[in-house]
Amino acid sequence: MISKNKKSVTIIGAGVGGLYSAWKLTKSGFDVTLIEKQNFVGGLSTSIEEMGCKIDIGPHYATFPKNSDITKEVFEIMDKNIIKIPEIKNSYKSFFQGKIINHTPTIYDAMLSFGMKSILKSLISFIFSRISFHKKNNTENYLIKTYGNYLFQNWCKPYLKKTSGKVDIPLDYAKKKFKPITFAKIFKKIFLKKKSRTKKTIRKEIESEFIQCYFKEGIGQFASILSKKIIESGGKIILGANINKIEHENEIKKMKYTIDGKEVEHSSEFIIYATPLQITKRFFGIDEKIINSNLHSIMVFLLINSPKIFDGWILDIFDAKTIFFRIAQQTFLSKYVAPCDKSLLSIEIRCDDENPLWTQDNKMISKQIEQSIRTMSILKNEKIEDSQVIKLRNIYPKFKNLGQNNNKIEFINNMKNEYILGTKEMDTGRLIEDEQLEENVSLGGIYTAIQESKNICNILDIKV
Repeated sequence: MISKNKKSVTIIGAGVGGLYSAWKLTKSGFDVTLIEKQNFVGGLSTSIEEMGCKIDIGPHYATFPKNSDITKEVFEIMDKNIIKIPEIKNSYKSFFQGKIINHTPTIYDAMLSFGMKSILKSLISFIFSRISFHKKNNTENYLIKTYGNYLFQNWCKPYLKKTSGKVDIPLDYAKKKFKPITFAKIFKKIFLKKKSRTKKTIRKEIESEFIQCYFKEGIGQFASILSKKIIESGGKIILGANINKIEHENEIKKMKYTIDGKEVEHSSEFIIYATPLQITKRFFGIDEKIINSNLHSIMVFLLINSPKIFDGWILDIFDAKTIFFRIAQQTFLSKYVAPCDKSLLSIEIRCDDENPLWTQDNKMISKQIEQSIRTMSILKNEKIEDSQVIKLRNIYPKFKNLGQNNNKIEFINNMKNEYILGTKEMDTGRLIEDEQLEENVSLGGIYTAIQESKNICNILDIKV
């Protein structure tokens, strides 16, 4: 029911943006109800307690601009729970051809990391691709034509299969992700070793403008603290609620949701949708079908009796023989997420319903992972003290209009007292590794979500 004394706001979705909006509006005198389908807050920025650790469901860190009001506020909220990580870019590594190499963003640097024998193979293959007649009518042929068959078979193909389930991702997306290379740049990189900007220069540029940080008890600690602040300020958080219907006929919004098997009616003057756009559309009767949406994630978490397993945070796996594509060493960002002198590794596998791994026993998956990382010599004599497997269904969706511009969403123009938090473009899902890893500077999801939520609060005439 609507409060007689306060304007009521219902926020759907308890990700960081939804939580931040709820907190700000509650503090500003609104009667706020936050409704979340899952039984936890934080969305993708979630940490859980297992094995005596604070485990991030997915590898995350946060990037904030210096001297920003948002940055100052986050630091005030988190207080002593924030950890600065100025050299995060240097913490990305790759496993290729049996060894760990420094992760660098370009195909040129990849070639230089292979060793002279592989460089020659790459060059010969690349030259042959220039004079061959591969058509660019699909992604595979495009990549072979762009990089040569050697780099395609040993670099592109294994990683694409692991991250997207197939090589033939949409061609438009592949062209955006995999840029062409030239003879001139290859010559400069290999023989002249000339770089426009050194790693040191780039790092200084990043550190002069941005703050990269993490939280002591995992990325989900921010969401956890925000949720407590919402409750303390008088707001309500309803978890495990599935919304069945929303009526949009007038300024008073009526909805029905199911929780614990019971249907509940709820009314509100304003609604903020902090949900993915394809879900928001369904609340308006627009059901855009998701195709090939069965790309799941299997997360394997290992607690190791050693303070450090490798020198870095992320280890991308470019090895066709392994079933996983990424290892994250969460304790590299914070020693507080695991017991003293222990390492916490998260290993990610992407698969679909047809992959036998999805239905395989969790203990068998853990054993298979342990055998692989010991064969790779990532683990040697270190002991695995505990393990946990979490299977996440449809975590990497692929949408029907992937790669196409879908800015025109007519229903937005007809909304009254309803607001969408986030982009108004079709969410395409992450088919391959996040493009932010290939940018010198990127603002993470937490900062973006907060900025968007502040815009919504300002629309409601709240000065935040």
